[in-house]
Amino acid sequence: MGAPDGRRASARSAARGAVTDSGQEQIRRAWAALTSRADSIADSITLALIEQEPAYLASSTPDIAGEIRRSTREHINQGLRTLSGLPAAGDNAREVWRRTGRERARQGIPMELVLKAYTLGSRTLWEELMLEREQCRTSIDEHLLLVAGRQLWRALDSQYETLVEAYRQESARMQQRDLANVLVILDGLRSGRGGDPAFVMEARATLGLSASQQIACVVGPLDDQGSPPLPAPEDALDQIGAVSHWNTRDGHQFALVALGTGAWNSVVDALAAKPSGLWGSRIRPRACRRSLRRIGSRH
Repeated sequence: MGAPDGRRASARSAARGAVTDSGQEQIRRAWAALTSRADSIADSITLALIEQEPAYLASSTPDIAGEIRRSTREHINQGLRTLSGLPAAGDNAREVWRRTGRERARQGIPMELVLKAYTLGSRTLWEELMLEREQCRTSIDEHLLLVAGRQLWRALDSQYETLVEAYRQESARMQQRDLANVLVILDGLRSGRGGDPAFVMEARATLGLSASQQIACVVGPLDDQGSPPLPAPEDALDQIGAVSHWNTRDGHQFALVALGTGAWNSVVDALAAKPSGLWGSRIRPRACRRSLRRIGSRH
């Protein structure tokens, strides 16, 4: 009698998501078995997403299909590493979800389509894990398969929460200031129009800066893969209440940051915790304009 009762108790624990250390290791190994096919799994998700939701292609973002493919590969590789218990290769998973939320808001992709993409990705991973078991490439049993599924869907809940928050925050930013106008202003400053009084007045109005507002200029080159030196700098500055305006042009990431009283050191400290590449900053507006002109004349 003891053995059957023990098996039933084990089954109930598995159904609730409880698992021993050895069982959790089996789950991690099962997910790890998929990592060699991460890119092909991601590409199948991209194709299915575009077929099921052609509205994605309505975005004005250049090569939106290529962007979705790149992002999906990043998510699947990151997700499988996390599920396998491996360290993150770059940004941690939550930063990837947060960045995606901001990017999709800027690209004008409806939130419900973004959430459908995450659901499709999780469902595809689950199907791939079951296929591994059916083809006897992993020895995970039914109880652990159930636990793995529960863990996967709990992770999806966390993805939803993080992405939705980032998407809504970015949407609010875009409502507060017309992003297209901001980018035009930043490009104008970059090209040296800071000496034009009429343009300066327009820039102040668009960026929400007063004539006495002290500002900092942040500049850094993109790396060989086109990645910016400061990933998600808006998040870092939001945490200290600093308003910033960012753009990427001609191989450089640059920004204007509105400074409050005594805010310079806090801006430097906030950004210093984020860099993945070279960056620099200046606090004087004239020096900032010179820096922006130098960027514009490099190519």
